[in-house]
Amino acid sequence: MDEKSRIKSEAIRFRKAILKSRGKLPTTFKSFPIGTCGDAIILLANHLTDSRLGKFLYVLGRENNQYHAWLEKGNLIIDITADQFGDRTEEVIVTTDRSFHNRFEIQDSHECNLNKYDQNTRKILKDTLSLIKENL
Repeated sequence: MDEKSRIKSEAIRFRKAILKSRGKLPTTFKSFPIGTCGDAIILLANHLTDSRLGKFLYVLGRENNQYHAWLEKGNLIIDITADQFGDRTEEVIVTTDRSFHNRFEIQDSHECNLNKYDQNTRKILKDTLSLIKENL
């Protein structure tokens, strides 16, 4: 299986695990995928890195007053929350096609690393990740 296929497979598994875990997850995940893209992709990036699929960029974009975050690795886009937008039906996007994401003006882009956050945020994210991984 090539890297893109492995990433998509793991992203699908991870999203399903989030959905199975929703009742146990912090309030920010209660309406998943709506409003959860930032936290969800940080956790996904950690899972993908733990799965030996490399490092990923956290990308934050803005369209009008709406923000959206996704992962990138080279020219590959990984997005598990794009279906929160009315014009998207795909639950998991792993693509080099930038047509959807180009509508967002990039606000930030940096290596996605759970350990870069403050101690309290790290603990919440790591605890959340542990709950999700119970359903992987």
